[in-house]
Amino acid sequence: MSHNRGRTRTHLELSKLIFGLCGIFILPILNGCESSMRVRVTGDLSNPVFSLSEGETFNAATPCLTDLIVRKSKSSGPNGVVWHVTAVHGCAVVRTVQYLGPNQGMIVVYPPQNLAPEETYQVIGRGWGRIGECNFAFTRGQFRLDKRTCS
Repeated sequence: MSHNRGRTRTHLELSKLIFGLCGIFILPILNGCESSMRVRVTGDLSNPVFSLSEGETFNAATPCLTDLIVRKSKSSGPNGVVWHVTAVHGCAVVRTVQYLGPNQGMIVVYPPQNLAPEETYQVIGRGWGRIGECNFAFTRGQFRLDKRTCS
């Protein structure tokens, strides 16, 4: 009798895992992968701060971030990457990420390079079923955000 109880518990846990994974991977596909993450850039050129949110408004839910990449906009491939962090345990629930860190729940994959004034960069934030990006440059002492890509 106790053997069946253990088997039932195992089946229940397995069912929860399967339904949870379906929610994470299948629902974004059914929704057309249109789930977005909003990204903003503030701070100064030496240590920008990337603010994140998911949903239609910037004050919506805090996203579960899997990784954040900053790259030169005009470069393609791995040569354009100037910084890359990823979540330690699959995802980190964070509202802000600092360029020079430290960032709780995140590890550095590619260390931060010096950002140049007037250069255009792209930040890409990815989370479970969500992606957001923002093209930005630092001109005349402040960040200029491309309104087509940034929130």
